Formats: sequence, C-alpha cells, structure tokens
Amino acid sequence: MIDELLARKFIDKIASYTSHNVNIINERGMIIAASRDSHRVGDFHEAAYRLLQRDETVFCISTDDDYLGVLPGVNMVINCKGKKMGVVGVTGDPDQIYDIALIIKMSLETMMEYESQHERIQERKNAKLHFMNLLLYEEGKNTGKQLPAMAQSLGYESDRIRLPVLITFHSPIDTEQCLQLLKKTHGYHSQDISHITRSGQIIVFKSFPLKPQALFAQYRELLEQYAGEFLASLKGQTGESIPCDFFVGSFQKQLDSYRYGFKHCNWMSDDLHSQTENQKNASHGEYPNLFYFYDYVQEYLASQVPFLEIHKIYHTIAETFTPDFQNNLVETIQSLEHNNYNLNASSKHLFIPVSYTHLRAHETTL
Repeated sequence: MIDELLARKFIDKIASYTSHNVNIINERGMIIAASRDSHRVGDFHEAAYRLLQRDETVFCISTDDDYLGVLPGVNMVINCKGKKMGVVGVTGDPDQIYDIALIIKMSLETMMEYESQHERIQERKNAKLHFMNLLLYEEGKNTGKQLPAMAQSLGYESDRIRLPVLITFHSPIDTEQCLQLLKKTHGYHSQDISHITRSGQIIVFKSFPLKPQALFAQYRELLEQYAGEFLASLKGQTGESIPCDFFVGSFQKQLDSYRYGFKHCNWMSDDLHSQTENQKNASHGEYPNLFYFYDYVQEYLASQVPFLEIHKIYHTIAETFTPDFQNNLVETIQSLEHNNYNLNASSKHLFIPVSYTHLRAHETTL
C-alpha cells in the first residue's frame, strides 16, 4: 500500500519539474494524489485497477472513452519489495510521454524503497533500544523468556559467551560518533552487542570467535589490541589523543545475566577511582587503560557486605589483639594478597627470613 502522505510529497516535487499531469493510484484503484487535476483525488481509476489485477505492468490509453474516469496517457505499475503497490499514471499522448512516465515510475519506486529502508532502520533502532533496556536495566521472571527471541530478531546469537566492556571518557565527547568508529575497527565482531548507556557511556558485550578455553587464556591480549586500535582511530579522527578507560566486566552466557556483567563494569567505574588514578594519569590516553573485574573480585565482594556486618562478626575477637599485632596481621594479609599467596615472595616482601624447607612445609600444609 502506498502511503498517501508520501504520494503527496512526491507529487509536490514532480509538479516543479513537469507540466504533465501525474496521478498516483492506490491498490484499490483510487487516485490518492494528482499534480495538476487535484479535483480527481478520490476518483476511481478503472484502467489502473484492471492493470493491478493482471500480469501486465504497463497500460497505454489513446482515447478518454475507453474506461471510467480515465484520460489518455500511460499507466505503469509501482513495485516495491517485489509487490504491486499501486499505479502511476501520466496524462498525454502515450507515444510522447512513455519515457517520461518510466522515469517518474522509477523515481517513485526509488523514493518508496528509501522510505521503506528508513522505516526498517528506525524499527530496528526501536527494537534494539527495547532489547538493551531489558538486557541492562530490567529484572523480572518474563525477561529471560523475551530476550532470546528479541536477540534472534536482531541477528544476535543468544548462547554466545560475551564479555562486557564499558568505555568511559575523561571529558565530554560525541559518543555516537565514537561508537561508529568502534564498529569500524578490525576487532569489532558482527556478534558484538554495543549500545550507548543512559549515562552516555559506551557498553560493548564483546564476542570472540574462539573456544572457551582459548578465550579465557587470550582475552586480555585481544582486548588490549582492540582498545589500542580504537584509540588510534579516535586520534586519527580528532587529531589528538582522547583519554578514556575500559572497564572489563565478567564473562556472561545467559542473556538475562548480562546486567550483572554491566553492574560489575559500573562498580569499577564508580568505586575504583582512588585505586586507578595513578594509572589514568600515567597514560593520558596514549595507551589503553584496561581494568579487569577479575582483578578486583575480592574488593567487589567486600563492597557488597555492609561494614557493620563485618564489624559485628569480628569486633569481639579484634578487641583482644594488641594494636601492634593488628597492624602486623593486616600487613601480612596484604602482602599475601599482593603476592598471590606465594609464601616465599611474601616473606621477602615482609623481610622475614624463612628457610626454603620451612616454606615448602607450610605451602604443603596450606
């Protein structure tokens, strides 16, 4: 079906370029737009209606006595997406206006195709926005049922392992333009799910064409290359380095769990300022600033427990310790964490002379 508003818009343009009367007829044979004889709008066009019922695509009329409401001219079927949508008729001697009618028909079909494509793009944008809102912000028993079907309609495989990456910028920037640059990088995959968040940041659920074992072993190296390429594209576009941070969340496979990966990214962005400030200042946007959630899991878990809860668990025991013992205990635990619980390295860090045999015995016990 031809949209009447689109038909009138087309006719208004055509009227500026030709003195011929041009009519657009819908699939029911009714004239919906006319460039010269506007009084004919709403009239039935018998020739156009018959043309739509047949296999022919062109119908030329030499006299005005053959069909009801029809003047001499050329009538051509309008096709869009492989379907007959209506007819365009040009009044005049068929031998003289045939080529003109063909150009008008092709112009109208091109305009309709463009409008149809624009509508499809807008429909996809709306569907993608609804999908991302459910994916990131909504929580409910029906969400898990809706997301796979929505993902499939958008061309996303719902059972892929993806890694959320939140990209934040140190100063205001056109994030839409940045997202388009990101999509053009070599590392961007067709199964990546990207979006501009409500706070104006870029979130990408990164997909890698690797088996899980290889992915878990190589993802940091791949992300560093990916981030470096994006920063290089930004610099090439703007002519200067653009300081930004990449907060890499937790691997997720189930769509209804993606919001947890997004939550982990946001936690790093919001709560790690003091821990990451030195690294931010050191790079000034020249190199990727990548922060991995799996490096901060202990801090994250501690942040989820109210301090009062921890205090009520340990305060009675802690009161029996002397201040010196408490300080030594904290220093020892911090050293163990820093050295990944390697007793030899921790002892060196604490300047504790312990024999190798003694350390091995403790390591076996642990």
